[in-house]
Amino acid sequence: MKPNRFTGTARRQRGISLIEMLVGLVIGIVCVLIILQVLSIWEARKRTTSSGNDAQISGTLGLYTIDRDLRLGGYGFGVAAADVMGCSVNAYNSARSPAVFQFNLQPVTITKGADDGPDEIRALYGNSAFFVSSQPLTASDAETKTLKSREGFQPGDRLLVTGNSGTGVACALVEVTGLALADTTTLEHQAAKTYST
Repeated sequence: MKPNRFTGTARRQRGISLIEMLVGLVIGIVCVLIILQVLSIWEARKRTTSSGNDAQISGTLGLYTIDRDLRLGGYGFGVAAADVMGCSVNAYNSARSPAVFQFNLQPVTITKGADDGPDEIRALYGNSAFFVSSQPLTASDAETKTLKSREGFQPGDRLLVTGNSGTGVACALVEVTGLALADTTTLEHQAAKTYST
């Protein structure tokens, strides 16, 4: 014991008792549990809010994409004759399975889903920076197409070739693979092949 400097009497020093330490520990644990509960509720609300925002952003981007595609529907072939629109186009793409496939020449097609499945919207348009023109064929065979003029056609260009068949208008998508040297009106394409991007 140390003597008190003012009174000169000795005073007993006491530390923290075990009960006081346990009470403090319980109070601290209760405070930590309350803080953890508040953080847990806050995190759940934050997740709900951010997932709602993410859904709204995804929906907005999806609708923007659909809007853009629908506005472009028909670009590149919208000047085709009325009897050609809607024809079934035969096409080929080696990256697809099956490689030979068909699609309808329509700007927008909406297909009802089977068994209450989702409906499908297809928008068909071209993406060429060059103009689109139509010309009548003067001659055609499996490897060449002859026009009045091949001015502006280059290898790699795609042509939608139409003609009358027994059941109506037949359409095929072909790619120009070369320009015939024999004359200035004939385009070459690989035999029995049609192309699609």
